[in-house]
Amino acid sequence: ALRAELSFSLPHSRFEALLEQLGAFIGADSSRPEQEIGHGPDNLLLWADTSIVVEAKNMALYSAIPKHDVAQLLHSIEWFRSEYPNAAPPTPVFVAPTAVIAAGVVAAAGTRVVTPPHLTRLLDASAAFVAALVAGVGMLLAILCGVALMGTVIAAVHPAEVVAHRVGETFV
Repeated sequence: ALRAELSFSLPHSRFEALLEQLGAFIGADSSRPEQEIGHGPDNLLLWADTSIVVEAKNMALYSAIPKHDVAQLLHSIEWFRSEYPNAAPPTPVFVAPTAVIAAGVVAAAGTRVVTPPHLTRLLDASAAFVAALVAGVGMLLAILCGVALMGTVIAAVHPAEVVAHRVGETFV
């Protein structure tokens, strides 16, 4: 259902709810702090050794991520650090229609961006993993699909540093 339903055209609340489900599917302690307690990031994904702080901008119509959205993600990172002092260091993630950061804007180091094509690849890998398990094609193939899924999760987030470099902006 996630693969068929999770789309950038959804209202933000539904999109964030489905991101929460996707996080749980890939093994995260997945939550929506902003919706649940009124502050924090749109989505938060936690594993023992990884923390991902997500600001979802799926309905944004811009060609570059603006300063106010970058500031919102920075605020969410600081919120995370104060609320989860013993957790793994957070990786800041935008889910946005573009991986370009606006000129003159500096995003947090390590910021990553999930664009529509990245999300499609992640959902396709998730579906392939489930199909391999359901088909009973053997534990080895299921494990290989699981490894491919995790590789896709990692590859689905496009490093904003690369984008900043390509557009000639300084990225710290």
